[in-house]
Amino acid sequence: MNRDSASSVDQTRAMTANALVWDVVAPARDAVGLEERMLLHAGPPFIDATVPSNPVLSSAVICALYEGWAEDEVEAERMIRAGEIRLEPSLGYRVSVPLAGVVSPSTALVGVTDPATGKRFWSLLHSGPGAEVRFGSRNPDLFERMEYRDCRLAAAFQAILSERPISLLPIAAQALDAGDDLHCETTVATRLLATRIASPEQEIALYLDATPLFFLTLWMACALHLADRLRFVASDPDVVLAIAGNGERVGVRCVAEPDTWVCGPGMPPAGELADPEVNVAKALGDSGVIDALGFGGQIWQHSHIGQVLPGWIAARLAQVEEYSTASFGLGRRIHTGFRLQPMMAEAAVMNVSLAMVDGRGETGLLGRGLLSLQMGQLQRPLS
Repeated sequence: MNRDSASSVDQTRAMTANALVWDVVAPARDAVGLEERMLLHAGPPFIDATVPSNPVLSSAVICALYEGWAEDEVEAERMIRAGEIRLEPSLGYRVSVPLAGVVSPSTALVGVTDPATGKRFWSLLHSGPGAEVRFGSRNPDLFERMEYRDCRLAAAFQAILSERPISLLPIAAQALDAGDDLHCETTVATRLLATRIASPEQEIALYLDATPLFFLTLWMACALHLADRLRFVASDPDVVLAIAGNGERVGVRCVAEPDTWVCGPGMPPAGELADPEVNVAKALGDSGVIDALGFGGQIWQHSHIGQVLPGWIAARLAQVEEYSTASFGLGRRIHTGFRLQPMMAEAAVMNVSLAMVDGRGETGLLGRGLLSLQMGQLQRPLS
C-alpha cells in the first residue's frame, strides 16, 4: 500500500470535494418513513430482537411510552418481548444512532445532504445537557426533554436552516486543527457551528453553549456520507465502512457488502469509574463509523483529549495506520480505508472512542471510555 500514490490522492479528493450541508430537521416518520410501533437501534441486528440488551430495552420502553403505544413500563416491555413493537438496525434506514439511543416515529432527526447528489443521511437531534435517551435508562425526566427536542428545538433549528443551510466540512477541519477528535470531543466544532448559526434567540445560543457535544450527531451523519463516498472510490473491497455495537454484539461493514455485518462478541469500553464494581454495558452505538474513518480514538494521541488521558488508557492506544489505503485532508492527515482481513488475520486492535453506560439499563451514563476492538474476534457470516 502506498498512501502517497496518485490513486490515494484521487480517493481523498473524491471523498472530500463535495460539500455536506445540514439543511433539515424532521421527525423520523417523515424523514425516513418510520412506521408506527417500529423503533431503530444502533449496531447490527439483535440475535433475537425481542430480547435486546438492557440499555436499548430501557430506551425502547421510554420511546413506547412517549409515543403512547403503552400505558406503563410493564405493558411497553411486554409489547417489545412479544414483537408487537419491532426493533430494527438504524443504518438500514440511513440513520446513525448514538449509544443506546432509540429512534421512534416522533424523534427529531438532523439531516445532512450532499448537494451534488441529493443523498441525505440522518442522526438524532441532541436534546441538550442532562438525561438523554442515548444513555439507556428509564429516567422519567426524559419525557419532558424529548418533547422539548422534538417540538421546540426541532422547530427552532428548522427555521434557521430554511433560511441558510450550514456547510459542515469546513467546521470539522477547523475543529480538528484546534484539537477536537470529532467523537469524544466536539467542543470547538460546536462553538464554530454556533457562530455560523448566529441565532438571535438567546435560548438557542445558551443551549448550544451548554451542549459541547451538539456537533457529534451531525458529524455521525457526515461520517455516513464519507463512508458512502469511500465505498465508491476504494480500490479494495475489504475496506471497513462502519463499526457499531448494540450492547450484545459488535459489527463491522465493508465495501464489498455494505449491508452485511461481520460480527463478534461485544465487550465493554474501558474507562475511569467511580465504582469499579459497576456493570458497564457492552459496546453500544453507531458512532464507531467516525473511528472507522480514522477520527475519534484513532487520533487521540494528536487531539486535546490525549493530553488528559489516564496513563493506563493512553497505553492502550494502538496504531493501525499500516492497514489504511487512503487519507483525508481535513485539517490534518487522517488515515482511512482500513482493510478488515489483514486486521482480522493479524489480530489487530482498533481504537473506538465510546462512552460507558450502565449495563443494567438503569443509571445511564457512566463516563468517557475507549473500546479496544479485537479485530481477530470478528467472524464473517456463513455463506
